[in-house]
Amino acid sequence: TTLYAGMWNSGVFRSTNGGTEWREANTGLTALSVRALAVDPVSPAILYAGTDGGVFKSTDGGGSWTEANTDLTNANIWDLAIDPQTPATLYVGTWGSGVFMSTDGGASGARSTPA
Repeated sequence: TTLYAGMWNSGVFRSTNGGTEWREANTGLTALSVRALAVDPVSPAILYAGTDGGVFKSTDGGGSWTEANTDLTNANIWDLAIDPQTPATLYVGTWGSGVFMSTDGGASGARSTPA
C-alpha cells in the first residue's frame, strides 16, 4: 500500500495507505525537481530519485535522502532503472551525456555508451 510520486519543483511524496493521504518525503533532498523514481524490487525501502541536481538515494523508504552522484559528469537526470535480477545495478539516463551504470547501488558509476 506504499506509493511514491515525484513532482516537478516539489520533491517526493509518499502514501502509506494506498494513495488516500500523501506526505512530503524530502528530508535531505536538495534538488526538488524529480523526474524519475526507482524502487528496489528486493528491498523496497531502498529507492532512488533522479532530479535536475543528480541522483539521490533513500534506504528508509523516503524518510531521508543522500546524494548518489559519484562519477556522474551530468547531474541532469531524466531516467532511472534498477536491474531486477541484480538490484545493486542502477542505470541512470542523463540529458545529453548518455547513460551511466552503477553496480554498487549508486556509490559509484561508470559511463555506458548507448547502442
